[in-house]
Amino acid sequence: MFSTVLAVSAAPASGGGATSLLIYPVIFLAIYFLMIRPQRARAQRARAIQATVSVGTEVITTAGVYGRIVAENEDDTVLLEIAPGVPIRIARAAIARPIEPVVAEDTAAVDTDEPPATD
Repeated sequence: MFSTVLAVSAAPASGGGATSLLIYPVIFLAIYFLMIRPQRARAQRARAIQATVSVGTEVITTAGVYGRIVAENEDDTVLLEIAPGVPIRIARAAIARPIEPVVAEDTAAVDTDEPPATD
């Protein structure tokens, strides 16, 4: 039924050996600069953040839990108060970043939709 015959060339490709040997180091360097190096930098920043937090700091964990550090333990864990009187023990490595306290705005300075009173 099929009358098409594929012709197979017996001639080897020229210059294939040197090119294939050079591609491996290029791929390794690309992986290093695109994946390994940035991951090391992120890990170093995370370690620096985790080392700077102390008792009283409001933080968010990698799981998304907000709380305030109330105690530090010597086994690389901290007590995180997630609600008044509700502390949980977490690993220091689970701290994602500190949270800046939200400053409450003055409610007297907020404009209302009411027109000013006239006398």
